[in-house]
Amino acid sequence: MDSQIPSKLNIAKSFSRRAKRYCSAAFIQRSMIEKCVEYIKQNQVFESQSWLDAGCGAGLLKKILIEKSISGKLFQTDIAYDSVKCADLHGQSNHVSVQSDIESMPFKSSSFNGVVSTSVLHWMENPQLSVKEMIRVLKPKGILVFSVFLNGSFHEVNLLREKRNLPLPVRYFADDQMNNLAKNLQMDIVEYSIRNEVYYFKSAQEILRYLSDIGSTVYIGNRLTRKDLLLFCIEYENLFGTKQGIPLSCRYAWGKAVKRSEK
Repeated sequence: MDSQIPSKLNIAKSFSRRAKRYCSAAFIQRSMIEKCVEYIKQNQVFESQSWLDAGCGAGLLKKILIEKSISGKLFQTDIAYDSVKCADLHGQSNHVSVQSDIESMPFKSSSFNGVVSTSVLHWMENPQLSVKEMIRVLKPKGILVFSVFLNGSFHEVNLLREKRNLPLPVRYFADDQMNNLAKNLQMDIVEYSIRNEVYYFKSAQEILRYLSDIGSTVYIGNRLTRKDLLLFCIEYENLFGTKQGIPLSCRYAWGKAVKRSEK
């Protein structure tokens, strides 16, 4: 299926509109972030370091860190203004939120001990630019903790989109893409895992509501009419429905990379 990444402005608008719902709705993204938090917990000196959440959305990483009583200097940045506002509401005076494009962030080079990027890079026209910028703001031997959606994610929805000639608004990663990016950008992958999941919903409408609540329904072209959405849901349930419910498949990778020391 062809991918057509929406403009940054449209992506920012979509996520801003859903910012207040995001943290409570994004249970798949929460699972991905919690995997990344496991790597953060391994860093025994996190509390004395400065870290950046690049593409923070509504601040779900910050919320999870607070829930787990993990404290440290956390900066957050995202292109969506209302998402950044929500990210700033979770408390903790040692957390700082800044609106910016992660392809060009307003931070000095070698500013952070660690950078976290979760379920963000598939929205990038050229993810290498974003990763390169994250590496720029990392100190030598700094840590990049990441999670990325992989090819095959949400294939039920995407199959029906393809049947209706609707472009895919994201570009999922190949299984080895993050490894290749790291090798080309002064990084060494030290941890990397892939997970395949199937989540079951009560109805196809509930799946579409989930995707809408997390801002993932932005795309290029005309939106489906109410009738088209109803037909979409009927076909979804007829094709994929099971006794367990209506499935939504997901594949994602999470890992940790270390910036090479400057020679």
